[in-house]
Amino acid sequence: MFSTYSRAKSGAKALHRKLRSLSIGFQLHECQQAVARGAGFRDWHHLHCYFKDHKKFEAQSGFVQKLLSNLPPIAREPAHYIFERESFQFIEPRGPWNSALSDSEFEFASFTLHYRFAVRASFSRNCAIIMPGSGPGSRNRANIVHDILSLFDMMTFDEDPPIIDPTTYALRHSGDFDLYFPTDRRRIDFDQQFQKLSEAGVLKWSPHAAPRGTIELIPDPSFDVAAHVRLLRQNTWRPNLEGG
Repeated sequence: MFSTYSRAKSGAKALHRKLRSLSIGFQLHECQQAVARGAGFRDWHHLHCYFKDHKKFEAQSGFVQKLLSNLPPIAREPAHYIFERESFQFIEPRGPWNSALSDSEFEFASFTLHYRFAVRASFSRNCAIIMPGSGPGSRNRANIVHDILSLFDMMTFDEDPPIIDPTTYALRHSGDFDLYFPTDRRRIDFDQQFQKLSEAGVLKWSPHAAPRGTIELIPDPSFDVAAHVRLLRQNTWRPNLEGG
């Protein structure tokens, strides 16, 4: 729990950096909102105004639980790790935050990869527009999606990996259009099939037609990504972080 505004700020920033290190796209202002609501404030602005008139804040019970309830499900387990396992609890920072994953964070790196595997599964099972028999160009549409997924699979945590949208579970990454779709791999009807995928809400490139931008690969909303992740985690070896 924090007692001053500076510690509240440092805590929200540390939470944001931790989630970003695990490729979870939760924005800083959203982390600030969760911290403020966890402490019983209406929002971050309300918290900020309070500290204009008060130097200290009286700790309240249940802070961590309230904070977690204001985070999306994908962010709760890593956040719980910060406050309960590391006993971070908004102490003053002890030097620069290390964005590299330590051994004790192996489980959460694996946790994030499970979401990427689940998104891949959503295209294998539920995406009608790329399934055989969905009309002319279905194979080329499937190749476009699978090429992006294969590229994402090669991106490790220290090489600017795709970010997971914590609400839609979409995978996002920014770069040159040619990085994702090299000219020599574009088929004759590439532009037409790419447009169909965009219209179907499977992928999005922004800004539109720009040589550099952000690619977003969006799983079918009818596919329960979180449930698939739970199934993966039940059947995956997990390290003993307690030691012994």
